[in-house]
Amino acid sequence: MVQEVVVDVAAGSAEQSTGGVRINIIPRDGGNAFTGSFYASGTSDRFQSDNVDQKLRDRRFISASTVRSNFEVNPTVGGPIKRDRLWFFGSGRVSQVNNYMAGALRNANAGNASSFAYAPDPSFRGSRDSEWKSVNGRLTWQANQKNKVSVFMDVQNRCSCIDMRALTSPEASANFQFPTKRLVTLTYTAPLTSRSPV
Repeated sequence: MVQEVVVDVAAGSAEQSTGGVRINIIPRDGGNAFTGSFYASGTSDRFQSDNVDQKLRDRRFISASTVRSNFEVNPTVGGPIKRDRLWFFGSGRVSQVNNYMAGALRNANAGNASSFAYAPDPSFRGSRDSEWKSVNGRLTWQANQKNKVSVFMDVQNRCSCIDMRALTSPEASANFQFPTKRLVTLTYTAPLTSRSPV
């Protein structure tokens, strides 16, 4: 949803209240030609090595933290609704990060009423799974040569389910569920003068 990012590391100008690094982000707003892009990436545990040797296993180190499956998909599309007047732009993103966690344990005697002793289950691999989703869109109306109105909406949600950690059993792990967040902005731009800034 961003077409240009400008990072300013020079001294602050008189129009800024503070100095330091400033980032100016220019959003995409479609245009008179239909354009789009598609980005996808992913991996799995087949692309990762494991350095757990017998010496570590003798110390009861069962496994290392490894990738289970990670992927991201990001499509975008934009173009004219009415040439030179009304444009749209939209994008979406789905990203999952699922990792096996070293030291995430499960009690093999869990649920066994006749045994209260803890016994690690060597066949269990604890996982920390997170998913992010985002959809956004922008509608831009060029009322005339000097006046432009833009409406932007972004909807996001995230869930880390189950968020396992080392030395934590599945039944003691937490789910981090973030409610859907919505951001809506309305922007009106119009130059007050035709003079160039000094």
